[in-house]
Amino acid sequence: MANTDRRQLLKLAAGAGALALAPNPAFATPPPRDVGRKFSSDGRVIPFRGNTIICHLDQQGPNSAPFEALLDIYRQLPSRKFARKITLLPPSSYHMTIFGGANDPERKPGAWPASIPLNAPIEECTRIIGERIKAANIGNVAPIRMRVDTSPPSSGENPMTIRLLPVDAAEDARLRALRNRLSELMSTAL
Repeated sequence: MANTDRRQLLKLAAGAGALALAPNPAFATPPPRDVGRKFSSDGRVIPFRGNTIICHLDQQGPNSAPFEALLDIYRQLPSRKFARKITLLPPSSYHMTIFGGANDPERKPGAWPASIPLNAPIEECTRIIGERIKAANIGNVAPIRMRVDTSPPSSGENPMTIRLLPVDAAEDARLRALRNRLSELMSTAL
């Protein structure tokens, strides 16, 4: 997560109500789609089993500034008047999704690997996908270099995330190639 200034990240996150926030029933508008899926209506995190590939933020070391900035927001939120209206993900969950894999509650064609039966236990699906990825020998893809996307969100976009973009065209091409390879491994029989 290089090239992200701590103040910029704090400003963006605070201004956008970012950080993968779970809405609280105090909101008058309809809840975002993840209420009932990933969050309860009172803001508690609900287990969401699956095999989505994510990249956690560095919590220590030279690249930990983005994590520290988000942790500052997490620590400061309880003192804000609006704190009861949102719930932050726990810091252990701060991540970027690399590729959305199969998820236990979304067992339907197109959202589940075609070569794995829809009624297969999620543990079996994850084992098969893991074996495919290991056999493909993708190697170490770190670091993934991203920057905060400061453009306005689209009207249908979930406003409760920090949107990221690759730092340059080369990183974009590398990330797209990785996602294409993961798509092949997750969707087809090998």
